[in-house]
Amino acid sequence: MYNVLLIDLDDTLVDYAKTELTALSYIYEKFFRHLSPNHRFDDFNNEFRLQNATLWHNYRAGNIKIQALRVERFKALAKKFPHGEDINCIVDEYEQCISTCVYLFKDSLQFLQSTALNYKLCIATNGIAKIQRNKLTTLNIMNYFSNIFISEEIGYNKPDPLFFESILQNLAVDNKQVLMIGDSLDSDLIGASKAGIHFCWINRTHIPLPRHYPSPTYTYNSLKALKKFFTLTKSLS
Repeated sequence: MYNVLLIDLDDTLVDYAKTELTALSYIYEKFFRHLSPNHRFDDFNNEFRLQNATLWHNYRAGNIKIQALRVERFKALAKKFPHGEDINCIVDEYEQCISTCVYLFKDSLQFLQSTALNYKLCIATNGIAKIQRNKLTTLNIMNYFSNIFISEEIGYNKPDPLFFESILQNLAVDNKQVLMIGDSLDSDLIGASKAGIHFCWINRTHIPLPRHYPSPTYTYNSLKALKKFFTLTKSLS
């Protein structure tokens, strides 16, 4: 049915919430805690997530470049939380930590091991190329993928259909041969839909699909459940 699986990285394979929390805890302790005695880490964490979510929304809309996003989220944070270092130093430390203290979901590795036997697997992710590639290296899963497609390197970001069209052109495949697997409705579902690519929604949080989104081709609550689908599909082919 499909020859190529495009797989999102963060919140699909990688437990990004756990990974991000580890990195934020590290930089809070190193740069902010001693100068922000009246603030709790929860306040720091919540403010970062607020600023980060806004900037990533603007990035998906094409209103900010990825290199500006890297710094602006910490500039906004520093307005409320005193620190004793140059912002660029904090950015570097955070990105180093989030690249190396990274966690897979429990079902991710088995899913990759199983599907790599019968399909061409490709990473299709938004993000900072150096960070995303370092995550794959740290997790020792680079060898499962024939291609790594990252928005910063492609020049387009999800949900821009040009992100997906450039991938199809690179792989020399028709969109009907491809399945996009991801967690994000705004990035993965909308982008795949615009490019005519089937989409599998990994809905780990069991949220209902909002009415204004197109219906995913498939919906599963885990990669473990999706793996069973591929196993059944292969046995019937």
